[in-house]
Amino acid sequence: KLGLRATIFLVTNWVGKASQKKVDFSPLPHKECKRLVKLQPEKVVLSWQEVEKMQDVFDFESHTHTHFEEEISAEEEFALSKELIRARLGKFSVHLCWPRGNYDKRLLQLAKNFGYRIFYTIERGANLPDRNLENIKRIAVKSGTWWLKKVLLIYSSPFLTKIYTWLRRK
Repeated sequence: KLGLRATIFLVTNWVGKASQKKVDFSPLPHKECKRLVKLQPEKVVLSWQEVEKMQDVFDFESHTHTHFEEEISAEEEFALSKELIRARLGKFSVHLCWPRGNYDKRLLQLAKNFGYRIFYTIERGANLPDRNLENIKRIAVKSGTWWLKKVLLIYSSPFLTKIYTWLRRK
């Protein structure tokens, strides 16, 4: 309706498991989804077929292969995620969303070595036009067009963003 696109970060192992045995979607609270994703990802995660169909509205990027929840190395997390996204969607992902926001300098450098260039955190706030792509902050999505228009107006102006950020810290 507003002509906006959104980005969904994929845990490629979960998408693969959901693709093997997909069931009908039923909306669940976030807490329940977090519990089910490990046990029955087909109930709460998109399949590759669904992801492929949604590319006209959504961009899909990397959120690692297992969400750092299985006994594989960080190298495998990055390599498998990038390769599956390339193979399934035909794109070379340069965006990485850190699972639970956990990373350090070593992981950041390793991810850069795998070709990631833009990194997302779980930190809330505005992103200033300072060209810092190593810790992109998030805006919490709330309901209503009015709210979205207000937030986009504030965050589209560096001046308003600085004032808003300063006020929120008080």
